[in-house]
Formats: sequence, C-alpha cells, structure tokens
Amino acid sequence: MLTIVAAALSDGWAFVSDGGGIRLVRPPYTLSSTASAPETAVQKAVAQYGFEAGGQSFGTWNELISFLRDRMVQAYRELGLPVPRQGVGGEVVRHLPLRLLNKYLDRIQSDLLPRGEFDAAEAVLADVLRNQAVRESAAALGRALDLMLEARESRVRRLQRREELAQELTTERVAAAFPLTVERYSAASIEELSESIAKGGHILAPA
Repeated sequence: MLTIVAAALSDGWAFVSDGGGIRLVRPPYTLSSTASAPETAVQKAVAQYGFEAGGQSFGTWNELISFLRDRMVQAYRELGLPVPRQGVGGEVVRHLPLRLLNKYLDRIQSDLLPRGEFDAAEAVLADVLRNQAVRESAAALGRALDLMLEARESRVRRLQRREELAQELTTERVAAAFPLTVERYSAASIEELSESIAKGGHILAPA
C-alpha cells in the first residue's frame, strides 16, 4: 500500500510511504525524479514549504502517479497556466563524485534559483538525488532535498505574484473606466458587482 504522507498537489509533488520508507515523488514521475527522504524533510516541507498532510492511499504506483498528475494539471488549468514540462538530466551527474556534486549544488543555490530557473534547477537536482554518493551522505542528501523544496516554494511564490499583479491591473482598469464611480465606491465592490452581473445576468436581486 502506498500512502501520501504530505503533498503539494498543485505542483504534483508528494512524500509517499511505501511501507519500507518515505520517497519524494515529483514530475516527470520517473525513477530519476524520485528520492528517498528522511522524516525531517517531510516535517520541513509542511512547516516551511506549503505542503499539506496527506492520507490518500493507492494500490499501485500507476494509480498514485495518475492522481498526482491529474491534480497538478487541474490546478494549472484553473490558473490559466500551461502545465510545466520538466527536463530530464544527463547520466553524467548521476555518476559524479561528491566533491563535484557539491559544485552543482552551489551553482543551483547561487545562480539558478536566484534567476528563477526553477525547471533547470529541478532537473539537475533530480539527477543529483539519484547519485549513489549523495544517497550515502546525509549532509548532501539533506541539502539537495532542501534545494528541491526551495525551488518548488519559489515557483509557488512566483505564481502568487502573478495573480496579485493581475488583480492590481484589473483594479487599475476599473478605476480608469469609472473614475467618478470609484470616488464613491471602491474598485473592489465594482469588480464584485460586475462578476455578479456576469454570472447572474441581472443587477437587481431576484424577487
């Protein structure tokens, strides 16, 4: 039995208990994009990175992945955004020694994440997490998982900023179109009335 311990369903990410341990599962749902994770990583994901407690159980990996993929696609479509495509990293990273892998992690932390290159960061990290040397090093594994979670949280913050910007632009358009009305009523109340009219087809409440 596979049980989701914690998840960020809008991004298709989940910590999954398979009876023998916990694994972080994420798009594109290949072996290279999963990694074993300690309980502390789950706790940090819930406390700091917006993951929510799960509880859903599935009989097979195919059922679980289908559920995660469907929820992610639904969330992106509701926001009017294209579903992100995850890159697949090369075999080279999966066989590098630890000292070189740390340089990859340094670049992700100092370069890719600050520039918003979340897809690239996650693709490289997926291969780093598959590297046997990383799996055998608690420090490297913990750092890679932290960076993976940070990339995911940064993506969420960017989406939130886009929504806030869209809302601000909508408010500005209302103010420009109805300047005298906005002096008496707030732009938000006008937007709310407009949405009500659009949905109900009338201004006055039905008798």
